[in-house]
Amino acid sequence: RKFSVKNSAGLVKEGESKAAATRDIWLRGLRLRPTHYTATGMPSTAGHVIQTLAGRPLDDPPKYGKAFQDLGETEEAKKVCEALGYLMEAEATEKLLNTFLRPLPRMVDG
Repeated sequence: RKFSVKNSAGLVKEGESKAAATRDIWLRGLRLRPTHYTATGMPSTAGHVIQTLAGRPLDDPPKYGKAFQDLGETEEAKKVCEALGYLMEAEATEKLLNTFLRPLPRMVDG
C-alpha cells in the first residue's frame, strides 16, 4: 500500500533538481498472518489478537506467541513479541489511569 508522507529528510528524486514537499513510501506488510478479522474483513487488532501474537514474552521464562513463528523464530521475532508485550502493558496502564486513578480525586472531593 502506498502512503504519501512529508519529505522531512529532503530526499531528491533521481532526475529532479530539488526535493518535493512529500514523498511516497510503500508498506508491504509485517509478515504476520492475521488470526481474526473485523466485520469489514480487515485484520483485527483487538487486545486478545495482539496477545495471541505476542504470547507472554515478558514472563520468566518468556513464552513467545504466534508472531515468533510467523517471523521465523529469530532474535528479531523475539523483539517483535516483546514490543507487542510492552504495547499490551501500556494499554493496561492507560486503562487503569483513565478508569480509576484519574477519576479518583473527583470521587473523593465529590
